[in-house]
Amino acid sequence: MWILIGEAWAFSSWLFEIETWSITKQTIVHCLCSYLGMTPLAILCGWFPLNVRWFGFYTLIYIGAYIGLWLIEMALAPIKVIQLNQQLTNHQS
Repeated sequence: MWILIGEAWAFSSWLFEIETWSITKQTIVHCLCSYLGMTPLAILCGWFPLNVRWFGFYTLIYIGAYIGLWLIEMALAPIKVIQLNQQLTNHQS
């Protein structure tokens, strides 16, 4: 099961390499693909009972964690861009 979980995340991470898509499209499709990949695996792993209450709870936790991590990454992105630009400037000098 852990191999399948790794494969689900590896595939969904590949979506960020599609350069013709906007970051918004990449993020939305990544969220949906990883959710659709992880949900059946979480059920098969027995991480929550198969009923509406737990499924809803799992969905809320998943969406909350995804949005939280996305916000952190978006907050760090400008810092990473500045650092890369400084490295490029120093390398060209």
